[in-house]
Amino acid sequence: MQAFFEKLVRQPERAVVLFSLALLLAGNWILPLTDRDEVRFAEASREMIQRGDYVVPWFNGDYRFDKPVLIYWCQIASYKILGVTKNPALHQLAWWCSKIGEGWVVAALGIFFAIFFLLLNLPRIAAHIFFTGLVSLLAGLTATILRVLFGRTRPIAHAPQGFYGVWHDGHWLIGKFDFSSFPSGHAATAVGLAAAAWLIHRGWGTVAAVYALAVMWARIALQCHHLSDVLASTILGIAMAFLLKPILLTSVEFQFGNLHRAWKKK
Repeated sequence: MQAFFEKLVRQPERAVVLFSLALLLAGNWILPLTDRDEVRFAEASREMIQRGDYVVPWFNGDYRFDKPVLIYWCQIASYKILGVTKNPALHQLAWWCSKIGEGWVVAALGIFFAIFFLLLNLPRIAAHIFFTGLVSLLAGLTATILRVLFGRTRPIAHAPQGFYGVWHDGHWLIGKFDFSSFPSGHAATAVGLAAAAWLIHRGWGTVAAVYALAVMWARIALQCHHLSDVLASTILGIAMAFLLKPILLTSVEFQFGNLHRAWKKK
């Protein structure tokens, strides 16, 4: 313990980070990931934009003075930049960013580049690409299973916002688009890829992080997910990468080495 504190003294920036995390995260585990006010804030900000009234907050056609107006102004600024926009170019950009976060895109590109580098006699790089894609797909699959079980409403769902599970009001919700928001499969896929890439190579991991941020932004901008859905997927994707690296990476490298040796003998 003494050695730990001595290291912190020699590296004060780490001490600042650890202290900040302890201060900001303390007690978070006793709070729900989201509450009813999150959606109300978002809708009130949207209605202010719709009305053109940036002074008086509105919610469901009525005044909303529960909170100071500053929070609504901040969300309106976010809407103007990221979401709820009539700008077709920005919407199209969000659509494309969302598309590149789909599992089939990651799978197709991962297989293509793994084979490409294997044929270039670079089996280790091919194995790393395959491992990164595999982690990405497993993270996305896990998120897809979880969102079916949670049954959370999408931001644009007509039903009251909340978590409904797999059964509600005498109907199965499995497979219903409006009830599959939490967590985001696209975001989990993208973050899983970025985290796995970062664990192998910091430089490529940084590049992949930009890709992941673009996908996360797109899912919120297209109103497919709440912010908390994307944040939960971020945690899930990173956790999956750290969990699967010691389990899969060595085995994948070994198998690609065998494939390369077998191919060279022919």
